[in-house]
Amino acid sequence: MHRQLRLLHRIVLALAATCALSAAIHTQSRPALAAAVSSDHQRDLFLVPPVELAAAPYADWAHSHWVWLASGPAGQNASLELVQEYLDRQIRVGGYDIDSGWATSYTTFEWDTKKYPDPQALIDSMHAQGVRVILWATSTIAVTSPLYNYTSEHGYLLKHLLTGKDAIIHYWHGDAAYIDYTNPDAVAFYHSLMDNQLKQGYDGWKNDGTDPFLLEVELEGGILAHKGVITEREYANLYYTDFFEYSRQVNGNVTLCMNRPYDSYENYVYWRFAPRDVVFSGWVGDEDPTFEGLQDALKNMIYSAANNYVSFGSDIGGYRLGDNARTIQVLLRWAQLGAFVGLMENGGDGEHRPWGFNPTDNSTTDIYRTFVDAHYEIAPYLLSLGAQAYASGSSIMRPYTDQLIDIVNFDYSLGSDLFVSPIVDNTTSHTVNFPRNAVNASDNAIDSWVYWFDPTAVHQGGTTGRDLPFPLSQYPVYKRVGAVIPIHLYESALAPSRVAWSNTELPILAVEAVWPQGLAVNTPAAAVALVHPHAASVIDRGVQIALERPTYHSLQLQVSASPRPFIARITGVDSSSVPRVVLTSSGLVARQVKTLEDLLPGTFHLCPARGVLHVRLASIERGEIISVDNLTLRPL
Repeated sequence: MHRQLRLLHRIVLALAATCALSAAIHTQSRPALAAAVSSDHQRDLFLVPPVELAAAPYADWAHSHWVWLASGPAGQNASLELVQEYLDRQIRVGGYDIDSGWATSYTTFEWDTKKYPDPQALIDSMHAQGVRVILWATSTIAVTSPLYNYTSEHGYLLKHLLTGKDAIIHYWHGDAAYIDYTNPDAVAFYHSLMDNQLKQGYDGWKNDGTDPFLLEVELEGGILAHKGVITEREYANLYYTDFFEYSRQVNGNVTLCMNRPYDSYENYVYWRFAPRDVVFSGWVGDEDPTFEGLQDALKNMIYSAANNYVSFGSDIGGYRLGDNARTIQVLLRWAQLGAFVGLMENGGDGEHRPWGFNPTDNSTTDIYRTFVDAHYEIAPYLLSLGAQAYASGSSIMRPYTDQLIDIVNFDYSLGSDLFVSPIVDNTTSHTVNFPRNAVNASDNAIDSWVYWFDPTAVHQGGTTGRDLPFPLSQYPVYKRVGAVIPIHLYESALAPSRVAWSNTELPILAVEAVWPQGLAVNTPAAAVALVHPHAASVIDRGVQIALERPTYHSLQLQVSASPRPFIARITGVDSSSVPRVVLTSSGLVARQVKTLEDLLPGTFHLCPARGVLHVRLASIERGEIISVDNLTLRPL
């Protein structure tokens, strides 16, 4: 990747190109409330009718935790062992990337059976553990591959416009030619190769960035395709789109492709790789295993967000091994960043496993697990943001900077309700400039922020917290006061003595009402959360949760009908009085329990020290109105 970006740098300088960008990153408005499905019959059937929300255009495992090995140590046994090592430490894994080197050559789509003796058993085992698997691939045919002569003789490859010969380029895996996506016969042939893995059940591809090397051919006179002259940009769109769309055609909407949005050479020359419409689990890379590398990744993510790419992440700890060994500090700060972007993925050269840095001390692994759990907690929020961002032409990441070259302000929000101020150097203190409001928050948004790790700590927007302490176990992440955020909770975390941890455990849909003290009284739908389904969902068509405060000492959560269990979490509750919780659908008064272990349907738990109230429902099949009276909220 570094060589390829140097090539881009040389070409761009030779053409005297500029990197100007006019990006409107503060233009997305808050989505309107979803329309309820209404009829006289449904009003009788439902307490709160179901809603129809547009499904996210991608599968939900885009917001899970992915891991992978560099091509050198990778193989079937090593892949299974790596995933099992994570699971043995109760670290959730949702995706695995088999990197380059799995095939007999680049790119034959024929398994190297010395490394992967039984690929069907591999995918079956991964799926049984709740892990999806993607494979490295490009649109190039290595000239040393047995496929090269065949594809060349049949006219399946791009050619030099001036010479009529195959357009052969040199990239990091050697000399290669490009399949011609304007030739229907070439496309059909390439699809037949991809079918080898797709029909085994593999879930998508990591499409590496070989497309920019076509610029060499373009500068040398032009690129000739079956249907005439084509540009590098046109070819890139065809390459990435075909992998994504054909794979979904074969295996359905569960398919994902890991593609680059924008990447850069020294954060000066930015280059667009995949088109926006196929980047839902994108990554920026490759970076060095240093804090400078972490900053480079952030700059590329901010640039991609400003160009309205929906969701992406970066290689935790950096892809390259580099001259300096990867440190615990780099790994953990990068993992913390990864937890609060769209894709949390960890892999590359050298040691990336958190337990590999200090085998006699579990603290690194424990911290890493905490942030993987945080990523899974906000997964429904990220997916809903992704659905809204895709439809509105924006990104789930909303930077607080308009400066896109030499970026120094790395702060951003995820949607309107989570604010992140990344730590980008080796320090345990950090100055946070709390924004006056979330980017594009609604008009009734409150200028205050609640610390993720301490729900009693509230910071006023527009103020600066200088040199705030952030030990390696914590990170500057804040929830907006008055927000209603859809989240996932797990039974094994609520009641570990009753329920064993499992990577295949189904999450419980929940919503967190963040310090509702900041919301106005007697304002209908003072705060709303929308839970969009994912592209392959068969559960329902989404959930809408609306929060109201009828009086100063009461609130109501209206939850639309859905075939799910449900938990409501309210932060900022004063424990001086015990609230009264009524479940309107049944008329039952919820019973208070002493511990979260005892939180069963029809009960609630109040944690006095943290000011957090949990209410649990068996289901919301008819919809539900949760009324909380005798409620005292902590003042802001």
